[in-house]
Amino acid sequence: MIGTRSILPALALIAATAVPAVAQVYNTPVGVANYSGTRTTAVGGGLTSGGSWAGDAQSLSWMVTPMAGTWNYSYTFTGFLQPAISHFILELSPNCDQSCVSRSGEIATYGPGDSGNPGLPASFYGIKFEDFGETSGPFVFSFTSPRMPVWGNIYFKGGNDGFTYNNGLVALGSTNINDFIARPDTFGGQTVVPEPATMALLGTGLLGLGLVGRRKRNAV
Repeated sequence: MIGTRSILPALALIAATAVPAVAQVYNTPVGVANYSGTRTTAVGGGLTSGGSWAGDAQSLSWMVTPMAGTWNYSYTFTGFLQPAISHFILELSPNCDQSCVSRSGEIATYGPGDSGNPGLPASFYGIKFEDFGETSGPFVFSFTSPRMPVWGNIYFKGGNDGFTYNNGLVALGSTNINDFIARPDTFGGQTVVPEPATMALLGTGLLGLGLVGRRKRNAV
């Protein structure tokens, strides 16, 4: 018969394979459950603001919708009023160019030394959108991309010195999903393995162990 000593190591191996260790969130695929989400400047909300925006109640929400051969990204900015948004920079992957985003913008690597980006704490590659004009309420910005969503970064500038960015911009190794926002991915054509498939894998392994144990008992 199959003993406890042989079953337990096998179970541990299956569990280790099916359940990945806690790892950094940055640049990993966004699961379907997070195709919509919100980050705020509240404590633990995922955003940091400063300058003339310090203490403002701001929020960034997104909705990512898969379409035929492409993805629609819609972002809603709330509370970026005094001063209004001058521009924002959305992270792109190093292999992305203007073909990755349906709306035109300036694509470059931006960093703390840029005089036009006060409070930007770290360098990243992205696309800058500007010239929004004044707005009295939530501002919605949308575009399409052939790239699926992964977790990444964003930076906003307001007036001369207002700034807001997601917390993960200064902590790429963070394991807190709230530190990042959804943005177009590194490589096209990625797929996300749903959690039920992982559970099915675990169940199949356990069933296999049960059958082996039964066969050995019958053979005795």
